[in-house]
Amino acid sequence: MLITHGDWDHVCGIGGFPDAVVAMGEETAAKVDCGAADRSVKRAVEAYGFVPSGSPRVDRRFVRGSAVSLGEFVVETFPLVGHTPDGSGFRLRELGLLVVGDYLSAVEFPFATSPAAYRLTLAGLIELLGEDPRRR
Repeated sequence: MLITHGDWDHVCGIGGFPDAVVAMGEETAAKVDCGAADRSVKRAVEAYGFVPSGSPRVDRRFVRGSAVSLGEFVVETFPLVGHTPDGSGFRLRELGLLVVGDYLSAVEFPFATSPAAYRLTLAGLIELLGEDPRRR
């Protein structure tokens, strides 16, 4: 399970997959380790009334900007800052898959902790998609 960042809506379902290996960047893992991610889930539970599947956890942590072996895949990781400071993107070349969390979504508000960093990240993603398209 790849976690893009530590917002409550990205970590609240981890407990529903007890056998999965949960991987995230060091910055997001720090939010899990110190309890900040769990506290944000609990606040969301109070506000929205849903039942979480358990507390967030981390099994594997990585430095953003590295390639990591996860199961049978090599996952390229890169920072995605602006929405949150701890954001990570993932690329699995052999699958033609790019995972960018709350970026490039038709329903993104956008919520940005740093509008300037958010715009720079979007520009980088546009460049990535324009210069390195998926191969068929």
